[in-house]
Amino acid sequence: MKPLFSIFLFALVTLAAYACWAFGARLFGSPAALYTACTAVFLGLGSTTLYPLVSDRCSRLRFFGIYFGAFVGYAAFWCLLWSVFHNKQGEIFGSMIGLAAMSIIFRLGLGRPSNVITGAAILFLWHTFGYHLGELFHEQFSHSHTTLARLGWGLAHGIGFGTGLVSVLKKPDKLMTSPEKRVTD
Repeated sequence: MKPLFSIFLFALVTLAAYACWAFGARLFGSPAALYTACTAVFLGLGSTTLYPLVSDRCSRLRFFGIYFGAFVGYAAFWCLLWSVFHNKQGEIFGSMIGLAAMSIIFRLGLGRPSNVITGAAILFLWHTFGYHLGELFHEQFSHSHTTLARLGWGLAHGIGFGTGLVSVLKKPDKLMTSPEKRVTD
């Protein structure tokens, strides 16, 4: 039950981050200020939702430091490549490189995921699925319900990103990690 609850809570954090855009985009004055506010929400609340998955590995404070580094690495690459390309390729390459950095930082700090490449691929798959599903929702409703469209994007992104994060951070299943017994003739 802990993984599903963590996904749900991370989706709420993402919804809160997107609420900065949905309700207050004009207040921030620039995209950089808006992205900084969204990142602050993710940093301030995200680690709390994921900590139960790694509480067997480290203290809450240590996890916050690891999560902080991982999320800032991801966000920096995403923002940089989005700013350079300002298109779908920028989003995708920024996510790919940023999530690979996140996977490396989690591996170095927590020993999870057990394989950095697999972890990066899982993060990228779920993050991208949620992000682009939310983008489709936004495209459908942004002309008539701008705030709802932005929040819908955040919710879908949060469910996808949360699923990826939970998948790489949760304690591996014993059946998946124990060596198979070989039957010899």
